[in-house]
Amino acid sequence: MSEVAIKSPVRAALYSLLFGAGAGQIYNGQIKKGVFMIILFFGPVCYLAYLIFTIYFKYWPRAMAGDLSVAPEFIYDVRSNEAIAANSSFAGVLWAISIIDGYMSAKMINKKTGH
Repeated sequence: MSEVAIKSPVRAALYSLLFGAGAGQIYNGQIKKGVFMIILFFGPVCYLAYLIFTIYFKYWPRAMAGDLSVAPEFIYDVRSNEAIAANSSFAGVLWAISIIDGYMSAKMINKKTGH
């Protein structure tokens, strides 16, 4: 009979918090769920980086010329971009769900195995 390791709910939650959505699930041995969450999390995060760099490069020539007035304009453009708002909200909610799910899944795994 193989012994199932006790899963630490706090460690699972911390892994998702520190390393991103899906890390706690992988720690719990839920590989498919973890990989799915990683893809769902990092897809929007990569798209966010693309959107922010697209806006950034619009201001690049002025910034390189020493025009510091581009900073508030850049920040305004980033904050008012609806695609950035939607994707960051989705990534944030998924991240929170991953942290909670990692914690709760570890507790359920321990309960099923009698720990």
